[in-house]
Amino acid sequence: MSFDQKLRMMIIRIGDERRRELEDHLFKLRDAILQDERNRQVVVEAYVAAATNLPHKAFVYGALLALVGQKENAGAGTGVVTDIVHRIVESLQTALVAERNVPASKNLIRVLAVLVDYGVIASGAVSSLLLSLLDECQNGAGGKLRQPQDIDLVLEVILAALPIIAPRLQREQALDYGTLLETLRKLFTQRKISTILSPLKGSQDHLSLLWTSFSLESNPRSSYDKAYLHVGQQLQRELQANGNVRVKQFGARNVSFVEASGEQSMPALSYYHQTFESLLMAKQQRNAVIYTPPFYIQATEIKLESPLDLVVGLELVSSVQTAFQDSQALAAHNLWNLWMGEELRDVLPHLIVNAAFTGMCVLPRGIKSPLFYMQVLISIQNQTKDSSLFKNFARLIEDGFYTIAKLGAETDQVVRERMVNMAAYYISQVADDFKVESRDVRLYQRLEEADPQILHQVFQELVRMSFLKKIREATEPRYHKYLPEQATQGTDDFPLTLVHAESPDFAMIKDKLASRETPAQLKSFLLEGGDEGQLQASGDQLKEIFLECILERTRKSLEHLKRAVEAFHVELFSHMYKGKSELVVNVVLRAYRDRNPVRGLQVIEKLWQLGVLDGATGAINWALSEISKKSDTSPFTLELSLISLLSDRTLELSDFLLTLFIQRGFLGQLAQPFVPHYQREAMIIDEGNDQQVKEEKVLDLTLTKRLFTQLHPDALSTGAPVIPSLGDFEREYQGGVLVEQDKVLKSLVGALVGSAEGKPKIAQALVSVVRGLVPRATPIINEYYNSPDISEPAKQILDSLRRI
Repeated sequence: MSFDQKLRMMIIRIGDERRRELEDHLFKLRDAILQDERNRQVVVEAYVAAATNLPHKAFVYGALLALVGQKENAGAGTGVVTDIVHRIVESLQTALVAERNVPASKNLIRVLAVLVDYGVIASGAVSSLLLSLLDECQNGAGGKLRQPQDIDLVLEVILAALPIIAPRLQREQALDYGTLLETLRKLFTQRKISTILSPLKGSQDHLSLLWTSFSLESNPRSSYDKAYLHVGQQLQRELQANGNVRVKQFGARNVSFVEASGEQSMPALSYYHQTFESLLMAKQQRNAVIYTPPFYIQATEIKLESPLDLVVGLELVSSVQTAFQDSQALAAHNLWNLWMGEELRDVLPHLIVNAAFTGMCVLPRGIKSPLFYMQVLISIQNQTKDSSLFKNFARLIEDGFYTIAKLGAETDQVVRERMVNMAAYYISQVADDFKVESRDVRLYQRLEEADPQILHQVFQELVRMSFLKKIREATEPRYHKYLPEQATQGTDDFPLTLVHAESPDFAMIKDKLASRETPAQLKSFLLEGGDEGQLQASGDQLKEIFLECILERTRKSLEHLKRAVEAFHVELFSHMYKGKSELVVNVVLRAYRDRNPVRGLQVIEKLWQLGVLDGATGAINWALSEISKKSDTSPFTLELSLISLLSDRTLELSDFLLTLFIQRGFLGQLAQPFVPHYQREAMIIDEGNDQQVKEEKVLDLTLTKRLFTQLHPDALSTGAPVIPSLGDFEREYQGGVLVEQDKVLKSLVGALVGSAEGKPKIAQALVSVVRGLVPRATPIINEYYNSPDISEPAKQILDSLRRI
């Protein structure tokens, strides 16, 4: 490892291990930084990257730079302190203005506040910066920061710094501090909170909690002393008394947060923060609002004397989750291993659970999918089995599910659906063969106490993940009444309504499937009208019959369906159903509508993941047309559920693509995985019969490989090229993703506007779907809103969405 690499690693890892020796490590790192002026660029980039992405070490990095500054004053300086401070301010400007990236902005300004507290930056420089932010968010040129959401963004960033530097500002900048507080009081008095985003009725959003707690606390800095990793008190006092200020003011280029060029790029980040989605949003939607303060959910009861201690602790834990958002393993390790003072140490497990449930329930969409937060909790539970502090962690997770289930109608419907999915996922991951009651885990019992209907929905989701027979055998008989209705029939089959079940063509195709003919032979049979031309159906009718045969033979589990599609994809599915999304959706929903509509949606989702539906737009438009035929509808019709499902999946495609890109195997070993045909055990698509298994050539259609082969069809025969960089990755993928997303959003907003006047229930149901797609839909909403032909009811509905 070169010295540059070692130096970078030392900056990133400082404070992670042997915390008793933190001060010794800081002095050694200081000397290494000042050892050679040629290392300045490496130090600046590594320091700013760490400050941006490691929020729990803000005070450590502040102390490090203060120590470097002291030695520079003694004549050993290279000017690195000034370079770092100015780079932090430039990065703050980019994160706050160009990207609307609140977590990064808060982390950066918090480090600036610590540097003020430790005497590296003059207090007047930061107080002027905060006042400039407030002034421009109210009176900025061109109104770029006039929207309520943008004022919230600025308030969030200011309140990340103010409690840390409040004592010093009171002493040294009393006039500016008084003006700052008075302006904040005015803004919070005028502030209106959009309840449409509250997951729980009557819950208080994070900004309100933070401001109220800060206003009541006589010494707000003390809450940060309890929550964040620090050097010892003696060294703190020495640094705070430091009179050798290195940065007395920021240049004009660093102060304006309104006139910043839209083409500014972020400094190179070498750690875990930069995401494909943030890059995409910054480049494509610079003027879209992408931030709303979260409403914290108190999933478990935390007892602390100081309200600010609670808010600061929750904010820190949430920041760590966000910083490691592309790895639940890293997020989990950094959370349970987080340093906290004695006052907060005992409630750390509670803070983690509450922050995770808050992240899961953020509306309209969290920084990550809800599944990420559940995976973090499961990882912590698995990693801390020998920790006395986390001995009751599983019970705290149960408390979170119980709390949300107990609230019933006071909970947003989207939140209830997420909670059901996450509870089922949790059970599937931590219980031995779903035997939850055998592990000192009483989640079934807790959910039954809270809301029996929720438990019924959880069992439905568990059956989707496994088999009904397995779930029934693994659970106590007293819970069998909550299983799906098929439990009373003694079979794992999902009953279907098949229009062509009595057709001779249906019987012949079923026989061909049972005879295990190759995909090529089956393709020849269908295209030639049978072995002797005996098939009567053709065109779309034949495609419907073949799809019904596949559904009938793979109804036992979604895994059977996946195997069938993989086996026949190249020869049949990729040709028969290309551009036929409406046909596929109609057949599937018709098959499951009467007996098990939820199962129908699960099949649709699986077919979409496997590429049988070549885009969500056609299926969504079909569902919208079905809804339009009705005089009115409830929010829970099958068509609306389908629209919500496919809309969410389309908007989450960027996350899927990022996951695909960061997978280690994807960067250097693409050629081999994309060889389409390979030998493995034959797909058992006939209900798991004990027949002789033979080897067949099949195509693996996992999401990663399907996305690649769709964009590189030649890879089916030639193998796949390597995509070496994030820039190449964006050029390869983002164009198609954006086009598909825009089509979906245009359809949804257009249908909402069209139904606003005559079909209010349909319009309100569509509002709940579109709400989850903000901010990506913001430009389209504005386009319709500003149309001269829009009706007044539609304008009111769109206005409520614009206020999000």
